[in-house]
Amino acid sequence: MDFKNTLELHLDSMRNKYLNKFISTVKLEDIILIMPNGTLIKEKEEFIELHKNWFADNDWD
Repeated sequence: MDFKNTLELHLDSMRNKYLNKFISTVKLEDIILIMPNGTLIKEKEEFIELHKNWFADNDWD
């Protein structure tokens, strides 16, 4: 899959809250996520749990 298709899948999975599709577009082995409050996430389990909770939240579309 080329970059454009991967990006479209990534963004579509976020819009539609498809966690498994979203996760398939992320390289979890080398994940680094810096949250707005400065919290650093480097563990894949923590990254997945964060997004599982975010996608389950009905306060955003």
